[in-house]
Amino acid sequence: MKEMTRFFMWLATLEVDYLQTKPDHIAEFRRFLSAPSPQKTWISNKKHKKNHPDWRPFHGPLSPQSAKTSIAFLRAFYRFLSLQKLIDANPFDPLKLRFNSSEKKSFQKRMISKETRSFVSSFFDTPPQSLGMSPRALGRARLIFYFGFHLAARRAEIAATRFSDIFQDKDGDWWWRTVGKGDKYGEVPVSDELLTEIIRYRNLIGLSGAPKKSEKTPIFSNEKFKGRPISPHRVWEILRDVCRAMLEEASCLGSPDQVVSDLSSISTHWLRHTSAAFQLNELGLTLVEVRDNLRHVNVATTSGYLDQENRIRHQKVKKATF
Repeated sequence: MKEMTRFFMWLATLEVDYLQTKPDHIAEFRRFLSAPSPQKTWISNKKHKKNHPDWRPFHGPLSPQSAKTSIAFLRAFYRFLSLQKLIDANPFDPLKLRFNSSEKKSFQKRMISKETRSFVSSFFDTPPQSLGMSPRALGRARLIFYFGFHLAARRAEIAATRFSDIFQDKDGDWWWRTVGKGDKYGEVPVSDELLTEIIRYRNLIGLSGAPKKSEKTPIFSNEKFKGRPISPHRVWEILRDVCRAMLEEASCLGSPDQVVSDLSSISTHWLRHTSAAFQLNELGLTLVEVRDNLRHVNVATTSGYLDQENRIRHQKVKKATF
């Protein structure tokens, strides 16, 4: 991993063993990420293979968000070392990573406007006759859209989801379980609207009612190999194709520039940021709740929360609508 390579190379310049890393080293490394120097040693303007003499670990200073991602990865690595009793304490623990006001604004910049969400909803409800997609194909694209928005699901998580991953707890609330990036396990509230969309899609593919525990089949099955899930790349293709159709329709209707701009930028990653901003700014969830729903590495797993806290978090998401 590039994060490990950069960090180990940097430690080598200090002649510090990775098992002897201290919090002061971490603070210094974080500053280093924003301005690697000397540049000739650390930065290359072109990509090269690692065995190339001109290869360098950086292509330039890292943005604040990229630096934060790097630190989060390394923190997880040192947490593993701590659990294995290879180090006495995680040197990253004193370094707090929080959503701050600037990061909240970055979510807002990536947020699809309410006007665009209204356009998308209308498009799926009354698709243009010239669309050329079967009801089943359109239903699949629609559900992928709603998965991305309501669950902040990554495309690999969408592809891997099985019907049995949508489950009901003892209180009657519906949840989505997933194992995502970094083998991070999470359970995310399923809103009433999303559950309705799942049932709608099930009807399109010949199933009835809500998902059942015994249904281990993928929600989005491979078109060529029955019983296998689609690939993450296929999720991206489906979303891309339907967004192109939306963009064409928006242009024909003379939709506002904001709608056209949003539709030209949508991806599963964009929907994930939209979901975060929506939860923060419209549903009123706390930062801790949003970070838990997004399944970030530096947040305690869902199973670490009390049932009452889960119930409160679910009620805040339950009535969400696109």
